[in-house]
Amino acid sequence: MTTSYDNTAKVWDARKGDLLGDLTGYLIPLDAVFSPDGTRALTRASFPLRISVWDLTENEIVTLQLENTAYQAAWSPDGKSILVCEGNVARLYGSIPWPELAQLGGEAASLDDRIRLWHEQQRN
Repeated sequence: MTTSYDNTAKVWDARKGDLLGDLTGYLIPLDAVFSPDGTRALTRASFPLRISVWDLTENEIVTLQLENTAYQAAWSPDGKSILVCEGNVARLYGSIPWPELAQLGGEAASLDDRIRLWHEQQRN
């Protein structure tokens, strides 16, 4: 998968070099991350403020509208949820249709390319 300043994110067949599909409508695409099983990809953009989850097998896209730029986004190890850091808030989204499950504030999200997660009971 590539993201580009031509306002697209594209999925390519790595063996043949063929274009399999593309997402359009981004003004500033940032990056793309594949799910652990390789069947989905999420892309983040700084404008518009959103995360797109692309089901590569069904060619369907679900878009999550954000309040701030997503500085980081990551899949859970089982691929059933995603964690998005925007501003100083980290949001955990469940599986399809990606409802917001939790919101962590303060030092959970930062601009230093790290995501911190802890059990609420152990936080203090």
